[in-house]
Amino acid sequence: MTRVPGRGLGQIKFDGLMIGRYDRDRRIYQLGVLPAEGHKFTICYQIDGPRRVSATSLTLPEERGIWRLGIANREPDTELYYSETEPDRHNPPNDPTSREAMDFGWVLDLESDEFPGHPKPMPLIRGKLKPILHVRNGVVYNTSLTEPLKRTLDGKGEEVFGRVSNSVGVDLDVKPGEVIFLKNLLTGEDLFRIMVEPDELVRVFINNIPPVDEPHIQGLSDNTFHFRMYYDTFNVTDQNRYDFTVPSASAPEIHHDAPPSPPADGGHHHEEAKVQPPAGFQPNDDPRPSCAGGRGIPGMICGLAHMSKFSTSLS
Repeated sequence: MTRVPGRGLGQIKFDGLMIGRYDRDRRIYQLGVLPAEGHKFTICYQIDGPRRVSATSLTLPEERGIWRLGIANREPDTELYYSETEPDRHNPPNDPTSREAMDFGWVLDLESDEFPGHPKPMPLIRGKLKPILHVRNGVVYNTSLTEPLKRTLDGKGEEVFGRVSNSVGVDLDVKPGEVIFLKNLLTGEDLFRIMVEPDELVRVFINNIPPVDEPHIQGLSDNTFHFRMYYDTFNVTDQNRYDFTVPSASAPEIHHDAPPSPPADGGHHHEEAKVQPPAGFQPNDDPRPSCAGGRGIPGMICGLAHMSKFSTSLS
């Protein structure tokens, strides 16, 4: 049985326009980043522990073929997390940290029965996804949900679709002394190698979202789910294309910030840690390095999509 995620010393969060596929035979999760207007691809990793606290934003290379992400010297063992309760898009759990809320089934599956208008397999246009990450280790799970969405097919027949995944995480059960790495297979370059220390939490944030200072995207209203941009990488006719909107006038506050640092007792809980500020601390100051800096713009939602049943590869 797949272990319950959220407690590992390594946590990876994916947010934005990306297309995923689970390779069950190889036990890796392929995740392709979709370049799109108004979106910026960024990677930042944050370390919180008794001996070191840091946040590092990467300068990403132009060569974006296949990147490998995982725990060094381990065989691939990636799994998707499913709870015992199938997600109900119209009745989500009240507790966002519950097993039901972390179920991978909240992620939109482009090849599922929820999209009867889509061809199967989805006709992927090769070379559009840059880079493609191969996640080799960990448990992949949902980390947040959207507001209830409305959906149309070819601009017609609006329906209330419900809530979908807004971001996805990977829980790594990495041990102290082991290394979390990201490697560009095209160049052989390590983008990072992080050796985990005792009582330390390592978090990696991989985003492809609108920057805070550039919220507006031409041709999209402020309450438009960015789903239509996925069709830039598929050969799908207009009459078989879906679109989503956030129906509420006051769309949700979308969080892309780093979660809180681990508690002083070394545990890694979902609740926010109570950290005492240093002397001279001002309310608007941040005493700790952080990868936080999400846009928090209502309605700017671009959740990851997934292909499950028919496609054989993203590359």
